[in-house]
Amino acid sequence: MLARLIDRRLGTTPSRWLLRRSVQEAGALLERTDATIKSVAPPAGSTDPSNFHRRFADEIGTTPSACRRTFSAPCRGIPRS
Repeated sequence: MLARLIDRRLGTTPSRWLLRRSVQEAGALLERTDATIKSVAPPAGSTDPSNFHRRFADEIGTTPSACRRTFSAPCRGIPRS
């Protein structure tokens, strides 16, 4: 029941929403801090850097390294606060 409510409200499954939010937060850390890609992967739900890289690219549309290189402009999909 909760999953259906979340799906209706957010238009996605709970796990997909959580993945998206985790990857967006990792992207924000890459933009705004000097944290390594390896160090932002676990909070984004991945201890495997290659898995994190793939999930990040799928969600954001660019690699973690490319996101970091363009820190002066927000990476697509990462909300500025």
